[in-house]
Amino acid sequence: MAVKALSTEGVTFDVKGIVVKDATTLDVKAIHPETDALLPVKVLPAQDGADFADVKAIGQSNQIIPIKAITHTGKTLDVKAFQNIDTDQYDIKCLGKDGKRLGLKAISPQGEVYDVKGIKDLEDDDELEIEILAHIKAKKPD
Repeated sequence: MAVKALSTEGVTFDVKGIVVKDATTLDVKAIHPETDALLPVKVLPAQDGADFADVKAIGQSNQIIPIKAITHTGKTLDVKAFQNIDTDQYDIKCLGKDGKRLGLKAISPQGEVYDVKGIKDLEDDDELEIEILAHIKAKKPD
């Protein structure tokens, strides 16, 4: 499945893992289709007491852009973050038919598979004026 950020203005952003320091962890960013600007992708607080948190890209002026998974048939699925009880991380999943949680993976051009997680990393805090629960990263499986 492809993962995209879909703005209310009809702009579709690719969502990709970007190598920053080394290839063990990738920063997940939404890429503007015209300017190639890299937008942060974050876990935001749940709405209306849901048992999952929202996964959104943050655009200019703190614009919130929904993240969706696109199936091979073109259907869009919500992408959500589920807090892992055993760790301080969020598991990033898309919600399939009947609310089934489907795992998301990032795959490098070399074929390496990464788990997509929400990671609480206070040192990686952006200067955003909205509440953030975690940063979206792609990590090599343990």
